[in-house]
Formats: sequence, structure tokens, C-alpha cells
Amino acid sequence: MQGAYYKRTGCLLKADPSKPKHYFKVVGDKIQDFIKNRKGWSLLDVGGATGAFASYIRHRFGDIDITVLDCDEVLVREGRARIKECRFVLGDVRSMCLDDQRFDVTTCMGTIGFFDRFDKVIDELLRVTKKGGMVAIFTRVNDYPVDCLIRYRYSEDEKRLWHTGYNTFSRYSYEQYFRENKDVASSSFDKFSIPFDIPKSKDPIKTWTEICNGERLIKNAVMPHNFYLISIYKK
Repeated sequence: MQGAYYKRTGCLLKADPSKPKHYFKVVGDKIQDFIKNRKGWSLLDVGGATGAFASYIRHRFGDIDITVLDCDEVLVREGRARIKECRFVLGDVRSMCLDDQRFDVTTCMGTIGFFDRFDKVIDELLRVTKKGGMVAIFTRVNDYPVDCLIRYRYSEDEKRLWHTGYNTFSRYSYEQYFRENKDVASSSFDKFSIPFDIPKSKDPIKTWTEICNGERLIKNAVMPHNFYLISIYKK
């Protein structure tokens, strides 16, 4: 296991835009349903790293206004070098240096699990989204009314560092937040499933699939992953 530890920066630097992740297509379909044939719309991808999803969106929808925000300076710098047509911004999703009501669509995928409070993140996602716009969040959701704050570490790591990224909040908590938020018109939850197998790798933090009772489960050494696409429609 030595040297096989997951590092977000290194992993995302290796992302190949020509091989989009399956959930990119799922999120893209939801955006297509929302945008329909509209022209000249704008999108913000929060936690977008080097722009793999932004690249997919450009290839699928053509020349639209895309901004990518990430907190990692190395990834932002690499994104700017790779995709000249997109704007890359270094920043924190909990306090974005972006104007109010700037984007028609805001996406946030695999990011909320790094934070202990999801409401502060979604508050900002809604703030920068135009009235009548959509926020699309791809994340783990607990079907039971239990919120979980999770830390993990590699037992063999000499530094014994604790990592985050797997915090999981319940559907109940999200729905309660949506009901109480004056900016939310409606929301929906679409359970994610993957139509192919993912083999295990040397790193037990990277996900793989297993078949259980006829269902393909996504999991890693920390937990099974119950992914949803949450769509939020702003008033």
C-alpha cells in the first residue's frame, strides 16, 4: 500500500476529458431537460478541478459561458492551461467571489462531502444562480434520517493524517432545508446507478462495484456510496 494513497490534486490532474465520467452524462441530461433549446446560457461548475466536466459540457452544448471554481491553486492553473475557452476562478465555495444571480445553471459534484455543513454551501450556490435557474448537486445521500460526519486515515500512513470528503447528509435534512429556504421553488432527487462494473484498484479509497442481491453497489473501504443527483430550482 505504500505510495498508493489517494491525493485529490494528483488524481484530478490525471483526469482525461476525452473519457467523461458516467455521472457527467446524467447531469448533462438533467441540464438538457432544463435548458431545452435556450441559447446564450451560462454555467458555473463548483469544485470543477481542471475542467473535465466543463470540457464535456462544451462538447455537448457548444459555445456557452462556463466558469469553473476550485480551491486548489494547482488544479486551477492547470485548467487555465488546458481549456482556454473557460474562465477558472480560485476560491472557496462557502464564500465565492462571484456576483449574485450570475449563472443560469450551477453544478457541484463530489464536493459537499468535504464540509460539515451543507447549508452554507447551498446558500452560496443559490446566491450566484439566476432567478428561475437550476442548481445540480451530485453527492451521497442517506435515505435514513441520519447525518454523518466522517474522517478516515490510512492505517499504514506514517503521518497518520485524517482526511475528509465522505460527510453524508440525509434526504430528510436536505428536504427540510429546501422547505425553509425562501429562494427554493422546488427540488428533486434522482438516485444514481452505474451500468457497468468498476474493478478494485490498489488504493482502497478509490471506489469499485459489487453485485449484491442483483443490484450493483458502489463502495470503497470507508462505506457504500448512495449517490443522488439533487436538482434545485430557484424562484
